Amino acid sequence: MRDNHLLAERIMLGKEKPKTSIDGFDGFYLDTKSVPDTCNHDLGVFYVIKSGEKIKIGITQSPRSRLRTIENNIGESLDIIYLSRQCRNYMEIEQSVHLFFDDRRMLGEWFSVDFCYAVYHLQKAFPDAAIVCSRIDELHQYASHVVR
Repeated sequence: MRDNHLLAERIMLGKEKPKTSIDGFDGFYLDTKSVPDTCNHDLGVFYVIKSGEKIKIGITQSPRSRLRTIENNIGESLDIIYLSRQCRNYMEIEQSVHLFFDDRRMLGEWFSVDFCYAVYHLQKAFPDAAIVCSRIDELHQYASHVVR
């Protein structure tokens, strides 16, 4: 998990390009165009976004649409985006994280917290979020090519 903290720092400093996971989630993004469209059925993701000196921690089932709406509302592009894996308990995760950072809340879901620390905390606190892959057949095909 510490590796993800360092990866976020390297991406923010421009030293490394973000790598999207095979199923399109649980990764860092530098723009909303590369963010996946939607989650499966009753699953959702939690996100951490950085805009200037503040971060927003929230949840969605439609990442691209939600993040574009946020950009339109604040009138600027997001600096960096983290999306979790798809999970069923995304609402509970959001509530827990909001409580954890409550003393650093600026307004609503906006916090005065270091982006890397927020991502690190989310991944450390919730490593066992119920992961359900959206394209299991693609993953099996990918794995068989890697093994060969």
